[in-house]
Amino acid sequence: MRRPKGWDLRVLGYWQLRFNGAPVEVGARQQRLLAALAVLHTQPRPVLAARL
Repeated sequence: MRRPKGWDLRVLGYWQLRFNGAPVEVGARQQRLLAALAVLHTQPRPVLAARL
């Protein structure tokens, strides 16, 4: 899976999203969704909703 240029997401140990090295503020619910997508890759919406 390819990562869009400039973005860096860390979900193991601590949660952190950066764009071109600058931290990006993200709400708790959005953090959970982004972490699930990063780990599970593309999933149908009902599958992600059941997991979250």
